[in-house]
Amino acid sequence: MKKVLLGLGLILTGISAFSQRAIEGVIVEKIPVPATATEVASGATAYRVFIDMAPGAVLSAVASYTGNPMEINTTTTFYNYYDAVNEVAFTFGSELNAGVINHASGRYDSYIALNWLGTSRVMVPTSEDNIGDVDGILTSQTGAFGVGTVGTPFFHHSFWTNTRNSYFSETAIWNVAGGGNVTGPFATNRVFIGQFTTDGDFSFKFSVQVNDTVYTSTNNAPAPNWVYYPALAQAFGKPQTTLTHPTQDTTITSGNPVVLRATSIDPDGSVTKVNFYRTTSGSTSLIGSDTDGSDGWSYNWTNASVGTHNITAKGVDNGNGEGQSSNSRKVTVNPAPVNDPPVITSLITDKTSYAWGEDIIITATVSDPQGANTVTKVDFYIDGQ
Repeated sequence: MKKVLLGLGLILTGISAFSQRAIEGVIVEKIPVPATATEVASGATAYRVFIDMAPGAVLSAVASYTGNPMEINTTTTFYNYYDAVNEVAFTFGSELNAGVINHASGRYDSYIALNWLGTSRVMVPTSEDNIGDVDGILTSQTGAFGVGTVGTPFFHHSFWTNTRNSYFSETAIWNVAGGGNVTGPFATNRVFIGQFTTDGDFSFKFSVQVNDTVYTSTNNAPAPNWVYYPALAQAFGKPQTTLTHPTQDTTITSGNPVVLRATSIDPDGSVTKVNFYRTTSGSTSLIGSDTDGSDGWSYNWTNASVGTHNITAKGVDNGNGEGQSSNSRKVTVNPAPVNDPPVITSLITDKTSYAWGEDIIITATVSDPQGANTVTKVDFYIDGQ
């Protein structure tokens, strides 16, 4: 088992009041993990957490203490590269080397990014490095190293094993190596805290010390030097979707359309698309998608094949994360009835011989296999014409 967090108490001395503007926000970027990262669970998201500080402010620690715990959770498990590839686990505080971070799956490892050396690479939000060419940092788009040659990263690398899904501590602290302070690489002053990759919902709660002020994630009778900051306690999930139409056990005839409808809510963003699926004989496939939810999420299924189908829906959020399947509705498509042609059972004329120019009266008796009163016309031909 790897070491996870340093079990150190947070000791603050010489604390003075500081403007609440020392911390301006918490930024969490949701980076969809591509299929090329084969060791990572399908549909996983890499959550990158940044502390956004005022210009000139410095981050001393991300921490927890009695009454203000540190909690990091997922509804499934956190991805860890070294566990996934069965290599020797790095201990807490080890180098995060280029061989790991440049690996297609390794770059989506779950790790803590504090305790770096002063010259090491850091990461910035995608808005500040949208093509990964900022010198000396981890690229934001791919999670791989950028073009710079600044010192070797020294990260708290191994965040959890693949079997862990939660952490709770009231004595944990992540701080800069040697007890120094950290500022962001640009004037925006955003400091990268860590990356946490999971295919489930993700949530965190912690406290940070910026300058001499501790910003807490819970309001537990804070002292004057503590500032309650609700953004330090956040939950991030994927869309929750409910299939509302058709009704259960719907039966239709082949050739008739089926209207599929769903509702979808994203707890921390917006729903951009709803995908509708069918499961038939154990195989699941996409029916179609609605990318415009202005009039509700729906799809007109016009080519339903004969058989029994279980219909589900999944919402997709603005981070391209697809949520879990909705409830299921069963639709049975019966074959269209066979339309056998009418049968002429008798064909007679009013007499057997006629004078030139005389009318010929022909009478036909017709039987339709589909039932009485279904024949709409009878065509008569002479010599097949």
